[in-house]
Amino acid sequence: MSRRLGAAVVALVLIGGVALAVFLWVDAEPPAPVEPDADIAALLERLTVSDPATWKATVAELAAVGAPAVVPLTEALRAEHRAIREGAAHALGDIGVSAASAVGQLLETFLQDEDDFVRWKAARALGRIGPAAVDALPALERAGADQRESEIVRATSQRAVELINAKR
Repeated sequence: MSRRLGAAVVALVLIGGVALAVFLWVDAEPPAPVEPDADIAALLERLTVSDPATWKATVAELAAVGAPAVVPLTEALRAEHRAIREGAAHALGDIGVSAASAVGQLLETFLQDEDDFVRWKAARALGRIGPAAVDALPALERAGADQRESEIVRATSQRAVELINAKR
């Protein structure tokens, strides 16, 4: 076997091992559901970690708490750190109808936050909450039609309007 071919085989084996490790890591079991008495403040703080996998897992843990997490998540929509606001909005959307008490703050976040990712997650949450978010329809309809909005905010606003209207 030539040196070049031997090096290629070694490289493929190494790359294959890394790919397998990544596959096994990505395909790992989701985090166990969090008990309602979980330390939600610690989970919210964990959203500031720059690792996307940690952020995603933390959002899933917060959403798994369900209704008991709605009040702290709603308060977190006012946090200074963008990743906390975005994660809180995402988790509220994953909680869905049970997060109806957060509609007012989600709407305020959607209207006033300067970060499009936070606004995107707020619009998503409003849509997933459904008819309880009917008061958000005018703002979502305006954003969905406004060409000055980012594509993600515009498209998500349009989808939220569809979801809220479809469930009424």
